[in-house]
Amino acid sequence: MGLFKNLRQLSKMSNEIAKDFDPVAQMRDASGRMQQMAAQNELLVNGTAADATVVALRDTGMEVNLQPVLEVDLTVFPAAGPPFAATTTTQGHAQLATLTPGSTVRVRYDPNDPTTVAIG
Repeated sequence: MGLFKNLRQLSKMSNEIAKDFDPVAQMRDASGRMQQMAAQNELLVNGTAADATVVALRDTGMEVNLQPVLEVDLTVFPAAGPPFAATTTTQGHAQLATLTPGSTVRVRYDPNDPTTVAIG
């Protein structure tokens, strides 16, 4: 009797989980994140270097390879031109120690779209 009760309970639990499972939405989200990561990698190679001050740091609630994805608000100080505000994402537990409000980080940005920034 206990086996069938446990199977019924397991079936109810799996139906509850499946109710909110949308593989198309998950694939769309993953594709968007991969495009964003590719754009950031492109910036790290070809972007204009500048210093930036961390204004705020937020956990997005997402993880990639069990590493938290963080959203970082920055004030970027380019060599030429006025400072500007930008927001980017980064991931990893190691980033939590180095990215604190008020700290200075090296970034690369797109001169054609200064709000597009990558840390590194």
